[in-house]
Amino acid sequence: MPEKTTILVVEDHPLYRDGLVDVLRRVESEPVLRTANNAAEARNVLASNLSIDIVISDWRLPDADGLELLREIGKIDPTIARMLMSGTDDPRLATLCVEAGLMGYFPKSLEPAMLVKIIQGLIDGDPWFPANERNSRMLSARQTQILEGIAAGKTNKHLARDLGITERTVKHHLTAVFERLGTTRRAETVSRAVEQGLIQLPRH
Repeated sequence: MPEKTTILVVEDHPLYRDGLVDVLRRVESEPVLRTANNAAEARNVLASNLSIDIVISDWRLPDADGLELLREIGKIDPTIARMLMSGTDDPRLATLCVEAGLMGYFPKSLEPAMLVKIIQGLIDGDPWFPANERNSRMLSARQTQILEGIAAGKTNKHLARDLGITERTVKHHLTAVFERLGTTRRAETVSRAVEQGLIQLPRH
């Protein structure tokens, strides 16, 4: 049976939080959903539960800046995918999120059906930003790790063991990378990634 993805939603407004949880229940892969009202609760959840795969946080939390919280989480555990949401359409946010290593950013005004599509993509390792939706250079930290592993000659099995994930997850990430770079073979993918400056070949 496939492993379930666990998503932590950090949002202090009950109406939007409950609405978002209802939307996320429509995601095809049926993720496990947890919630926190603020940054302090989110930290407690993360400290007590090591199985969180994705954190989606509001930008304006009552006790913290949501972007700073996600940066903090990334430093503690870079394997957790992070996404910011905001009710303010600030054009700087997408850029700030990319610079912080986040997998995505979405405005709260987004249509539910689109959000379901974005979250399913996120679970499959596919980043999403409003202004960079088709940016072929947009790779997640995990996808970059896998690309570097392929360049070093590692198999899917070795990558899964080294990164602490399943082979199925490695394949999901590889498929997303192939689609983003327009490739179908591992060697071709590594070559194009090097050409575009996404990775460097390992020195022997």
